[in-house]
Amino acid sequence: MSPRTPRRSLAQLPVIPVFRFPDLEATGLGGWIAAMDFRGLVFVFLVSVSSVAAAEPVLSLYQRGENFAERPRNWVQSQTNQFYGFDQTRITGGRGAAGGFLQPRTFFNCYADIYLNGALQRGAVFSGSGRLVLARTSGLPPFTAAAYVGHFGRTTEPFINTVGLAVYGAGAGNLFVGPVVQFADGTAFTGVPASVLVSAFRFVTWTYEWNPSGGLDGAGRLTAVIGNVTTFVDVPASTRDKTFTLDAFGIYQPRFTSPEADSFVELYVGQLGYTAGVGNPPKVNIRRIRRSSPESADITLEGTARVLRGNRIKAVRYRIVRDGKTRQTRAADGTTDWTARVRIPQGQSRIEIIARSDSGLTTTTERRVRRTR
Repeated sequence: MSPRTPRRSLAQLPVIPVFRFPDLEATGLGGWIAAMDFRGLVFVFLVSVSSVAAAEPVLSLYQRGENFAERPRNWVQSQTNQFYGFDQTRITGGRGAAGGFLQPRTFFNCYADIYLNGALQRGAVFSGSGRLVLARTSGLPPFTAAAYVGHFGRTTEPFINTVGLAVYGAGAGNLFVGPVVQFADGTAFTGVPASVLVSAFRFVTWTYEWNPSGGLDGAGRLTAVIGNVTTFVDVPASTRDKTFTLDAFGIYQPRFTSPEADSFVELYVGQLGYTAGVGNPPKVNIRRIRRSSPESADITLEGTARVLRGNRIKAVRYRIVRDGKTRQTRAADGTTDWTARVRIPQGQSRIEIIARSDSGLTTTTERRVRRTR
């Protein structure tokens, strides 16, 4: 397909004012979908790319999962008066979901994981996946409903750095879902979208992946699979000096300059997987040892395991080391608060406690014990 030019530059759209996340510094973001008539939009599908000019810091990454079985501590609503967030609904096939009613507003709003343990840069390979339900949307006259799902930035730059999916359209039957990339200076590109049925009784699976060495010239491609439709965006060579910084993942809406009061979309995402930084190793502590006597073979250890917000303790295990030989590793009871019931051999030995986070990092602590008979 040959390159095409949008009728209206996304970079020319108004700037979103600064807003504040709980417990975070003020964050300025920019907007690029304010009061746009999507019926007249020509999608950009550009090719020919070159490499990123500046070297970027290396961030160790992993795929974080979120099924919303309970309200996640690392997901935050940016506004108290927005009508979407954590929802105990099984609409996406799990025990919970993120979503609700999204209406165009005059201010930025989001529900997102803001604890990614660092920021994704243009030179990283990263992805997102999940399930999407478009339960309801406004009908005739054809109001516009727009939202974004994916990685975005909480930076002080004047535009919303974005790599993910755009959801938009008009009418009650179908909405468009397609890949979108926006750089820090507001330069943005969208791919040919998939048409997704509006229905509260079905979900569509989706994935996207940013490959910084992909594309015709090997400098960047965003590939999205939405249901059975595969689409992609190759960014042009003119963007070789452009960057993005992405330190959040979730649902967001930009500011609309002239929002339609009756426009809305009821949207949910669940069963999510998305790239984040691995964070730091867990902190594990043995706070109590119970034993009836020095002769007893049975000993109980109790303790805690903690990790950065956003990560989770996946497992706590223990093992006995005696005379340089390691015995079988077994699971402790619990994770953040754990108990290990251990039978120790006669003589001097060492009990090792190993805590592992969901990003694969481990920490080991130990206690030396002695059984006299």
